[in-house]
Amino acid sequence: VYNGVMYMDFDEKRITDRGYGIYTRLDKNLLPKLYVAYDPTRAEVSGHYHRNLRVLFEQHDSKVVDAMTQFADYAQQAYDCLVRGESEKLPSLINANFDLRDRIFNVSEQNRRMVMTARQAGASAKFAGSGGAIVGTYEDDAMFSRLSEKLDAIGCRVFKPIIPDV
Repeated sequence: VYNGVMYMDFDEKRITDRGYGIYTRLDKNLLPKLYVAYDPTRAEVSGHYHRNLRVLFEQHDSKVVDAMTQFADYAQQAYDCLVRGESEKLPSLINANFDLRDRIFNVSEQNRRMVMTARQAGASAKFAGSGGAIVGTYEDDAMFSRLSEKLDAIGCRVFKPIIPDV
């Protein structure tokens, strides 16, 4: 949507005051090697899931509010690592993101299997949205080959995203 890499800060006060968050464009060259994988038979629409989550958040469900606070902290840490040139710290944050989601929300076995299969290849992995697709980092071509092979074995497609110069 934004033709590049964006860090999005959805601070509640800023959104209340301004009606939108803070969007900061990042240089794509700060990113580590990324992949996206998806199961072509299991695309999921995220609207229903996110609507339910929003209702729980607006009801101040402590489990959801605490998780959202932690997700925001992971995003801030990832942004800080990227701008400091410490992209090697990103895989652990990506994994922590999924691990929190898996503890707090009802992750289907098929979605969990995609993440765990990617991790068995040595890659980091988290959802790219609400399920059916994952995103993560890999270290080198050998790891990408292992990742592709393992995910292909469970019916997933893997690709390296092309991020435009902006």
